[in-house]
Amino acid sequence: MTYPWTSGEVLTAADLNAAFKGHGCLVYRSGSQTLTSGVPAAVSWNAEQFDTDGYHDNSVNPERITIPTGLGGLYLIVGSVTFVSNASGVRQVYLVETGGTVSYGRLLLSPTNGDGTTLSIGAIGEFSAGDYFVANAFQTSGGSLNMIGALNDTSLGVYWLGEKA
Repeated sequence: MTYPWTSGEVLTAADLNAAFKGHGCLVYRSGSQTLTSGVPAAVSWNAEQFDTDGYHDNSVNPERITIPTGLGGLYLIVGSVTFVSNASGVRQVYLVETGGTVSYGRLLLSPTNGDGTTLSIGAIGEFSAGDYFVANAFQTSGGSLNMIGALNDTSLGVYWLGEKA
């Protein structure tokens, strides 16, 4: 499949990687992560579908995506977090840039019981080499609540669009 795509086509991570200059990563949770009610927490990515240039490290700061040397510019960031079923409180996910001062793609949702709650985010941001960001998740169920760990449930894709014109 090649870019530009046509309506109705199903895109894969490989399609996105090829279209967006061939630089980026797709990280995910391979198991659940527990969040305490009322306490924001960075999603700790512990698996990679791909990582072209060392954006992510599974053992050192696994919550971070760091922009590699020579790849500053514009980025497309897409992700999702899925919480287990629970109808109490709210669920939230957002991206925080280096130092915690800038957030992107903030989404807040009230859940329904009987099914997991998935929040999907997307943003385009300008980053310099060495900048990093994390995806924070938050819930207010009144108790601990798990995020579901699987590539299709809790993941984050980062794609280099090129240098800013």
